Amino acid sequence: MRICVIDDDNLVCQDIEKRICRRYGNNFCEIILFNDENSFLSFAENNSIDVMFVDVKLKEQNGIETAKKVKSFFPQVITVYVSAFPQYVFKSFETEPLNYLLKPIDNGEFNATLDRVVEKYNSYHQAIAVKSRYDITNIEIIDICYIEGYNRKITYHLIGGEKVSVRGKLNRAFSQVEKFDFVRCHQGFIVNMKYIKSFDEDEIILMNGDRIPISVRKKLDTKQAYYAYVNRR
Repeated sequence: MRICVIDDDNLVCQDIEKRICRRYGNNFCEIILFNDENSFLSFAENNSIDVMFVDVKLKEQNGIETAKKVKSFFPQVITVYVSAFPQYVFKSFETEPLNYLLKPIDNGEFNATLDRVVEKYNSYHQAIAVKSRYDITNIEIIDICYIEGYNRKITYHLIGGEKVSVRGKLNRAFSQVEKFDFVRCHQGFIVNMKYIKSFDEDEIILMNGDRIPISVRKKLDTKQAYYAYVNRR
């Protein structure tokens, strides 16, 4: 797990780092500290990020806008805001944060938040075993944008553009991923709701720009499933 801490006060960054190490040990994860948003964004353009603790008030822009940019690279990144300004809490909802911690940081609330971060990270990084004729490939749930099935061929479309194709039935593929917030929107398509950007009349538009058809029969159920997912988030 890679955790980034972004605050223009280096003492706050160091304090958060110490809290994480006290809770889970020094070797639990990689922790990188940033005192300005530009160096953090430059890092995020070339390196994966799993979790970010970010101050709402940074030097050149607010942390919410910084988080939006990072989530455009990594939609699955887990975000926790740390701020002395409670008035921005509702604005922060635009980035679906895990929590909004107020300074000075309460130790009990921080530990509870960190435990939720770990739980969510572990749920994201569960994998399914995809069996082909000669071998087995493990695919992390978070990497799957959507699954396409046609003529007993199943193709897993991954976030990096990679595809994994095997022989099989789409019903079985759906049984493996349904509990991880996937919805079957069409006889031939299953979509990871984490990557839905918007709905068109007869299509789902994903964050990577792909457009997935919605069948007339499944349109209502698909939208209801997505609204329920958003409310849970």
